[in-house]
Amino acid sequence: IRAGLVLGANGSSFNIMYRLVKNLPFLIFPNWTKAKSNPIYIGDLIKVVITCLKKDYKGNRIYEVGSKDSLSYRKMMLILSQKIGEKKKILTIPFISPKIVKYLVSWITRSPKHLTHPLVESLKYPMIPNKKYEFDLEKIDFKNYEDSLNIILRSEIKKRNPHAFKIHKYDKKDVRSVQRINTNKDPY
Repeated sequence: IRAGLVLGANGSSFNIMYRLVKNLPFLIFPNWTKAKSNPIYIGDLIKVVITCLKKDYKGNRIYEVGSKDSLSYRKMMLILSQKIGEKKKILTIPFISPKIVKYLVSWITRSPKHLTHPLVESLKYPMIPNKKYEFDLEKIDFKNYEDSLNIILRSEIKKRNPHAFKIHKYDKKDVRSVQRINTNKDPY
């Protein structure tokens, strides 16, 4: 099951966006951040996982999931800023290095580089579910971005860092992976 952006109150991607909106006096958007994503609410993703577990699936199948909303991060952050009552001015910077943005995002949001760097790098690529791999097993009415935000903002956003923000020491046998890939190309 692949998703471009999972939205949840204690999720790392949402917290990074939330902290950028809260901490910046104005929103800065490089030109290369216009790629779109179809964010999915964590509750809807859980429904997909449960549906898959209840069915007897054999074989190797990919499912790509996301809401019907195709939004750029710019648009998502503007909607988020309106929802939390932060009217932000927008500054578009035509030429700014992704490397600089990676470090700025880490610094402003107090999130680890190993988390923010792949996230910033992925902003260049569309993360829209490929029709070929759409989840069609059982119709789930995915919440749109604004409905997802309404649920998340009603829940208590914890003051402490999300689990993904922590620096972990893993056993050499542990495997951890966050993959950001362009899903427009057929992997087979």
